[in-house]
Amino acid sequence: MTVAKGRHEHPHPTPHLRSPAVSLQPGRFGAMTWWHGGRYPQSGILAPQPMMRSGRPGDGFVYITTDRDLAATYAATLRGSWLMEVEPLSAVEADPESMLDTSFRCLYAKVLRRYELSRAEREHRRAVMSRFGYPEENGSLHEG
Repeated sequence: MTVAKGRHEHPHPTPHLRSPAVSLQPGRFGAMTWWHGGRYPQSGILAPQPMMRSGRPGDGFVYITTDRDLAATYAATLRGSWLMEVEPLSAVEADPESMLDTSFRCLYAKVLRRYELSRAEREHRRAVMSRFGYPEENGSLHEG
């Protein structure tokens, strides 16, 4: 497990694979880099949560993305969160509720590295999300 501070740039371009029929088997991703923004699990394995950040009951999936910036925005909007580079441990499918071609879901993912966002990056991303009406209830957008 690697912990790094500040912005991390990945040398590979982000692929855009939007298709509801996309289903990728683990270990067949080539140079694809997957990201997740959220709380780091002590086990190092991301698993489905009983309650989603939106307040809806969990749906049995872990949400991942090929877009580092999208994951960083999620990390910035939840107290105690990290930007994590992950490896899916199950088949990956397109997120059926997302209009983004970079949003996917799987059953489990292993955290390879985690990154702490700078204070300036967190504040910038929170300000952007607030302008788009992202809910601030429960202090989600504020440091604790």
